[in-house]
Amino acid sequence: MKNIKTISRAFVLFLGLASLDISATSFKWPVIESADVTITGNDSATYVLHLGYPTIPDNSTLDQIPTPCINDSCVFIVTHRHNDGAGKITANTSDIPSSLTSEWKRGSSWRKILKDTTNYGMTAFTVNHFGGVNGQECVDAALAPRAYQGTSGVSHLWTEWQTDRATPPNFAVSCLGLPPINQWCALHDPLITFDFGTLELADAENKTLKKNIGVDCSVAGMKYVLKLRGLDFIALDNGMNAKFTADGKPLGETLEGTVESNIVALEATLTGTLPQSGGVFSGTSILSVSYP
Repeated sequence: MKNIKTISRAFVLFLGLASLDISATSFKWPVIESADVTITGNDSATYVLHLGYPTIPDNSTLDQIPTPCINDSCVFIVTHRHNDGAGKITANTSDIPSSLTSEWKRGSSWRKILKDTTNYGMTAFTVNHFGGVNGQECVDAALAPRAYQGTSGVSHLWTEWQTDRATPPNFAVSCLGLPPINQWCALHDPLITFDFGTLELADAENKTLKKNIGVDCSVAGMKYVLKLRGLDFIALDNGMNAKFTADGKPLGETLEGTVESNIVALEATLTGTLPQSGGVFSGTSILSVSYP
């Protein structure tokens, strides 16, 4: 058996002294942060998925009814993109523990669903891949129509899954790509910290801060993607946001490692409505390495 550590993760922390610290109700949604791959045969593998729970602030967007819940009950699904080797790409689902609330009635709002997922506490989940080509699959977790529950999910094409899946409003989570066999890229440092220091309120909007981070790859020339697992920005607790670029490109675009140890310029920009008064502000998220 071959064990491959496919994706590393880093916690991104923002600290500064520029605006109001606000506490509010929030919820949590499970996302796949990283995956350990064990190759068990020419056409089989085991994926151990490591889950994290980014925070989602409570606001009016959570009154929305997710599309999968409009006409029928809906379910939380973990799945992987499966290439059967015969030209069919399907969404193969895996059942999560029965102890977790994973099905909701028709008409349930995001707020109702998030109240349940906030209490999941599940940190790891195993997906088994059989009978298809190993390598360059991806793993996903999202809300879907009830028809995807259990083994019925095998009959759904991947293109159908992409249309039917749903994640919370403004939540930028896509399928987490797995690398080519025996190849990987990983973030060098487990913690990345941006400290904006002390700012005048008038100077906070569009303030930028750049730092170099390391991305290590098993071989030169590896293509990879940096993604925030959750919102496509970091929501700060003063109401502002932090947006990112990597080597001048928006997160989610393909980068290429020219050597085994690469330096990437990660830049943060403060955006959004300025707070009314000063104080400490902060925000956290998780930066992951995925594959195109």
